[in-house]
Amino acid sequence: FKRFNCQFILLREYLEGKNYDGRIYPFAISSVDRLRLAQNPVEKSIDLYFRGDNSSDDRKELIRAANRIDGIHKKLKVYKGGERSEEKIPEEQFFKEMADSKICLNVMGNGYSCYRYQEIPSVGSIVATKNYPLVVENDYIDMHSCIKFEHGSELKDKVNKVLSSKQHTRDMTEECKSRFLKYHTTEKRFADFISYLERLA
Repeated sequence: FKRFNCQFILLREYLEGKNYDGRIYPFAISSVDRLRLAQNPVEKSIDLYFRGDNSSDDRKELIRAANRIDGIHKKLKVYKGGERSEEKIPEEQFFKEMADSKICLNVMGNGYSCYRYQEIPSVGSIVATKNYPLVVENDYIDMHSCIKFEHGSELKDKVNKVLSSKQHTRDMTEECKSRFLKYHTTEKRFADFISYLERLA
């Protein structure tokens, strides 16, 4: 980075505990707004959802743990083959299934920074994510606008707590959607980018 003739660098995967050049700033993934797909949270047919390839051991381990949560309707799938897998479903179907799910899992793939982190609230569902060291400015707040967990048993406890009350499910869904719209749409991230450029003027 010291060889680069620039005044700042925007880094998608900016991690806690790492030392960075002073010109480097966290610049997390955003998502387009898909809230036209959003449903009434208490009428959704799936309680807990994940579908993705087996690009990390973390995915396989956490989906096994999620499958052990009893008494809820789960739709969890980790498949082999990556982008070219025959088990990969069309994008439109994928987003509709997420929108029909009260809680969707965000699990690291090839790195900590995953598009799914913002895609989940973009369809009006609650993010449940392992507490990764990824830095996201104006991040979602545990048990207020998302679920953050360290291990499978904590995920189970928090999922059951959210689903135990229809009002809690509604409130967290609304908080997640609201925070997405305020901070993490592509329009908002573009405005953030322009603000960096304006510093150079």
